[in-house]
Order: sequence, then C-alpha cells, then structure tokens
Amino acid sequence: QNRKSDYRFSYDSMLDPKGNTAVYVLYAYARIAGVLRRSSQEVSTLDASALQLVEPSERALALQLLRLPEVLAQVEEDLLPSRLVDYVYSLAVDFTTFYMECPVVGSEQEASRLILIEVVRRHLEQCLQLLGIEPLDQL
Repeated sequence: QNRKSDYRFSYDSMLDPKGNTAVYVLYAYARIAGVLRRSSQEVSTLDASALQLVEPSERALALQLLRLPEVLAQVEEDLLPSRLVDYVYSLAVDFTTFYMECPVVGSEQEASRLILIEVVRRHLEQCLQLLGIEPLDQL
C-alpha cells in the first residue's frame, strides 16, 4: 500500500504474524536477537573477513542487504515510505528463508552466519527506527 492507493484497515490483518505486517518483521528481528543470545560467540569479536556466502539463501539475503542504499534513495526521491516498508518485509522474508535452511548456532559456518545475521539485525533496526517502530529483542 502507499499514499496513492486506498487502504482498508483490519486489526486481524495488521496483527497477522504470517503476513506483510510489522508483527512479522518484529518477529524476524526478535529471532535474530535470540540466535545472537544463544551463540557462545560474541559477534562484535568476529572478523568480517570470515563471512562466506555458500548457500543460495545466504547469497539472496546478502543481495537484499545491498539494496538498502538504493531503496533509501528511492524513498527520498519519491517521498513514498511504503517503499521502505516493502524492503523491510522482503528482508524479513529472506532472513526467514535463510533461518529455515541454514543452521547458525553449532554449525561449521557459525561465525560467518553470525556476521551475516548481525548485519541483517542492524539493517532492520535502522529501517524500523526510520519508520518510527521500536525493534524488540523479545516478543
């Protein structure tokens, strides 16, 4: 939805954890925070050069991360914050796909995947704050 189209408000749709909603995005953010808490490795001590994108869902997630500057430029140019909302939802979907397909904690690629999800967490945090939504570490 955007400011040029009609929107039919529905509490059921707004609170659906499986749809294009803030709840879905906040759940993805909280899931990342939970993975980071469960890991015995501190992500701030990891070397970014350890990042390896081997699995297709890892690459798709990384490519989605690279779109943020372009999306922010489009939002600024068009004055359509719905573009940022669409990006955040797409990022959450790509993260969820990655999460379902690529174990993080305890895997051989744990360090690399922790680096990747920390970047996702930071992107989601930045975007949610721009939208006036406070990210939650737990739901």
